[in-house]
Amino acid sequence: MEAHGLSHIGLKRQVNQDRYLIRELADDQWLLAVADGMGGEVAGEVAAQMVVDALARAPLTRVREGQLAELIDMANRRIIFDTAHNHPERDGMGSTITAVLVRGDMAYWVQVGDSRLYLYRGHRLQQITVDQNLAQFLREEGELNKVEARRHPLAGVLEQAVGCDALDPVPGRLSVMPGDVLMLCSDGLYGDLEPGVKGAILARDDSLEKKCQLLIQAALEAGGRDNITVVLARL
Repeated sequence: MEAHGLSHIGLKRQVNQDRYLIRELADDQWLLAVADGMGGEVAGEVAAQMVVDALARAPLTRVREGQLAELIDMANRRIIFDTAHNHPERDGMGSTITAVLVRGDMAYWVQVGDSRLYLYRGHRLQQITVDQNLAQFLREEGELNKVEARRHPLAGVLEQAVGCDALDPVPGRLSVMPGDVLMLCSDGLYGDLEPGVKGAILARDDSLEKKCQLLIQAALEAGGRDNITVVLARL
């Protein structure tokens, strides 16, 4: 497998609160993650870094299913403790996290918030995760359609984030095969892009590095209102 990641501050923000991780483990296992901080410029950056560090520093050899969610829970406790006992000025800070472990022909993922995991296969881009925000909730209740949910102000209001008291990471798994491309990204990438743009870029005969650059550039040209982060992995 090969993987590449790229992050950009965007055109409107003063600080990049996004973080990403690409970690190669033993036995050709790979751990990938994207985190998007929230709760003030400094605090959001700290929260996202703490979540990614929990995944980057864990003494992993052969990761068992369910361990990703446990690591996220551990990061959650650290953020809450740090806020309560050391930095009360950071109260309210948190972060999304979408992480995936690729092992053989399986990819195990976990999600908190609205950073996304996609699967690109056979010229078709499929969104794997479901956004955990209030606009998506209204869509599921039938009050908004897909387009309305995408543009709705409540799309930025998360139902849960790492750093909250009540955390329930959503796990999942999917079968993967040679030629598949996994894409993890923050909402700064997908939020303003029109449908089809991401798939058209992934269909190009370019390196993963170049595709990351093109995806970032497309998001910037679409407005660049938020931090923009993408990780691509090709099996």
